[in-house]
Amino acid sequence: MAGAVSLEKRMIAVPSAGPRQLEGRFAEIYRSNLSYVWHSLRRLSAPAPDLEDLTQEVFVRVLRALPDYDPDRPFRPWIFSLVLHTVLDFRKQRARKSIVQLDSELQARLQSTTDRPDEALEKEQHRGLVLRALADLNLKKRAVFVMVELNGHSVPEAAEALKLPLNTAYSRLRLARADFTEAIRRQASEEPR
Repeated sequence: MAGAVSLEKRMIAVPSAGPRQLEGRFAEIYRSNLSYVWHSLRRLSAPAPDLEDLTQEVFVRVLRALPDYDPDRPFRPWIFSLVLHTVLDFRKQRARKSIVQLDSELQARLQSTTDRPDEALEKEQHRGLVLRALADLNLKKRAVFVMVELNGHSVPEAAEALKLPLNTAYSRLRLARADFTEAIRRQASEEPR
């Protein structure tokens, strides 16, 4: 893990890079963080039809902000803060509640999986349950929950990336865990058997 952090810092560490150096670094950043950005957007309940556009918007923001990146800060929490602001801006722009859309995605996954169809369907149902429970969380709590519980960042990293006092981050995480557990229980009891 320490090797990954030092590699990350070396990859980002050239503050006055020329256009060609910046392009090379950006290509590596894109390759190594595409999945992380996409999953973070999805976990923040970005609408499925807009995931590709939002992912592209995040990387546009990364490219613009990269010259100002502080290499002493952890890189992925910094990217997560850009993901969160992209989602917030998207919601303001659209002024509508995001909805998790699983129908066409479910069909594609069921057709492309190597699992037996019943196993694939069960996995999709569990994944859908988690995504719906995440969608029930307040976005401020969800951001901390996703960073810590699903993306594996520490609470101090989440607090720094989200510009929160450390105790506020811990409090939001505690409340989000309770809300998430309750949402899972509620939705599981509502599902037909």
